[in-house]
Amino acid sequence: LETVRLLLGLGFEDLDLHRIWGARSPLNTASARTMAAAGMVEEGTIREHILKNGRWRDSVVHAILDREWAALSAE
Repeated sequence: LETVRLLLGLGFEDLDLHRIWGARSPLNTASARTMAAAGMVEEGTIREHILKNGRWRDSVVHAILDREWAALSAE
């Protein structure tokens, strides 16, 4: 979680990004919890967009906006 927060801080505070997103396997619940704890919102599923070992796999997208990060950082 600390690594994710450090990367979000770098993106928003140093690089002045507006939006940061990440994707995970639908089966990776630990990653889902980490992104949610960092303030990222689950936005949806990109269906069958990764070909891995001969099988198409889905990805779940999470994102956070600069204003959401600022609100979390002010707490």
